Amino acid sequence: MKNTFCVLLLAALLPASGQGLLEPFGTRYQLLAALAPSFSNASVIDHNPAALGSITRFNASVQGERRFLLKELSAYALQAALPLANATAAAGLAVAGHPGWQERSLRAAYARRLGARASLGIGAQWLQAGNGTYGRASALTASAGFRWELAPSVHAGLALSNPARVRFGKGSEERLPATYSLGVGWQHEAQWMLALALLQRDGHPPCVVAGAEYVFARALRARCGIDTGAPSAWIGLGTIAAAMRIDVTVTLHRELGATPLLQLTYPAQ
Repeated sequence: MKNTFCVLLLAALLPASGQGLLEPFGTRYQLLAALAPSFSNASVIDHNPAALGSITRFNASVQGERRFLLKELSAYALQAALPLANATAAAGLAVAGHPGWQERSLRAAYARRLGARASLGIGAQWLQAGNGTYGRASALTASAGFRWELAPSVHAGLALSNPARVRFGKGSEERLPATYSLGVGWQHEAQWMLALALLQRDGHPPCVVAGAEYVFARALRARCGIDTGAPSAWIGLGTIAAAMRIDVTVTLHRELGATPLLQLTYPAQ
């Protein structure tokens, strides 16, 4: 119990975990997928709402992780995207924590395609954290993003999350941090992609997230990448079963160890 408490305390103090449990530690590869249209699915709603513009048929994703192999730091999320006329709407639900501390999130986003080369997206997120003993605090944040094609198969993306730095709870002086990202992705159809993003979060130095994903065959893919902010690295494999894509990714933190993540995507891409 003492060792678990120490790890939990250390996790709360590190930049990678200071984001809160509702931004799962093992999903950095999804930030990069938002820079490559052929690799984007409903989960990009959490990283850049503009990336939803490349989704042209219904898509749903469910994922769960156990951060640093601790049950108390488990997080689960469900996202769905629905194409509309020249646009895509999406919604997401996330829960994390344990009975002593719980976090919940509801998210909605809308992306509009601006011709064949660009898309613009906006989003809103309702957050709640706390417990039944000491009460709960909540906040409503906004996000926006833009993605455009720089050259054939090369895309750039810009995303802003909570630029107003809203207060967390009524009468609270605590403000939720703003997050900014700028990145570029290079893809070859749906066979491989390389991407790099610069991520800036209030109170932390800028960090670089870079990675690659390669599809060996329709039923087998692999990914890897690094995040200099944690610091951490990830490696993952994906396959197809029952019309769904199944992805398993393990993120390794230099000091706190492994974070496994399982993601199911329907329909399989």
